[in-house]
Amino acid sequence: MQINLLKAVLFLYFIMPILGFSGVTVEPFYAFSLGATGQRLYINSKGQNVLEDFTAKANIYGLRLGYNYHGIMIGGEYFKKPKFTFREETTIVTNLGPALAEFENKFEGRGYGAYIGYQADNGFRFWYTKYLKQKYKDVDGSNSGDERNGDGWSIGVGCKAIHWLALNLQATKYSLNKGVSAGISGSIDPSYEITEWHISISFPFDIFNGESYESY
Repeated sequence: MQINLLKAVLFLYFIMPILGFSGVTVEPFYAFSLGATGQRLYINSKGQNVLEDFTAKANIYGLRLGYNYHGIMIGGEYFKKPKFTFREETTIVTNLGPALAEFENKFEGRGYGAYIGYQADNGFRFWYTKYLKQKYKDVDGSNSGDERNGDGWSIGVGCKAIHWLALNLQATKYSLNKGVSAGISGSIDPSYEITEWHISISFPFDIFNGESYESY
């Protein structure tokens, strides 16, 4: 599925200018986290599968590069998360009995994908992104240096306030179930299922576009 989507986007990406679809869009963006929730699956010392809830938070910056022809948006996206913090509450056993403890784990993340969407004449826009690769590196704790990889998808809606400025809301869902731990690649323990919400500002610059636009 991922390979077929990538092939379709790459085909359209290169065939559109040949057919005269010359509207190129360069869109840097910065997304502010509204929060994230997820579940962490791991195997405990007794060999039992344990599923725990956690919260997370991370701002994102990145770039979308593609074509926008008569409202159809298509292209690729790259993003980076300089600090992705997971917070989890769990019960531990102490000399005084069970107690609630909070654990925190920090990651650095990046990834890329392909998007397709539509932008109306009044500036309203929506899109779907399929992430083909995401990589997160553990930067603290006992698993520091480990990598967690996965894929996922996101949907976004927004509106262009003016030619070069858009406000957007985006929901993202992805899995991190593979990676490198202690130098060994493959499925990893723990694995993560994550849902994130972001509000973003982006700067869609349309270049090499012969069409004229009015202010929204």
